[in-house]
Amino acid sequence: MMNRPHIKLGLIAACLAMASHSGAEAKKKKEAQVEQAAPIDLAALDEAIRADRLVQAKTLIEQSQLARQSGPMLDLLKAEYDLARGQNDVALAGFRLLVADAGVGARAQQGAGIASVRINRIDDAMGYLTAATKADGSLWRAWSALGVAYDVKRNWPAAEAAYASGLAARPNAGEILANRGYSR
Repeated sequence: MMNRPHIKLGLIAACLAMASHSGAEAKKKKEAQVEQAAPIDLAALDEAIRADRLVQAKTLIEQSQLARQSGPMLDLLKAEYDLARGQNDVALAGFRLLVADAGVGARAQQGAGIASVRINRIDDAMGYLTAATKADGSLWRAWSALGVAYDVKRNWPAAEAAYASGLAARPNAGEILANRGYSR
């Protein structure tokens, strides 16, 4: 019998085509089975960070990534999470990307200012915190951090005024009272 190389090559090509087709079908079935997670409640993430429930916050951030959720508020909360964990340089970088955003800019300025105070960049901090308090006078954490920045600069009257503004925004805030007491 005559050996026909073109028939063998045709059979090999057909087998390869069948194998790759069945592999593609398996991949499609696997992709169909993986469901996209539901978007997280950003208010719940914000509350978890504010209450220092960082394990819960981390879980919510991971769920947001599975849901392919995005947006400036989520980015702000990720930077807040980094700030709460003490990752001040990382947080500062995240906040800087958001300071021009109309929706979250004031809170981003506040976060950038707090992070700057923590890494002893007082002049930068004062710029961020002044902008934050001008944009939104209710940001009591910004007032408190501004008071700390003025304390570092030994500007006691300005520090006292900042603490007073912070207490007007959030009466009896323990953080402000502690900073003010230390300042005095």
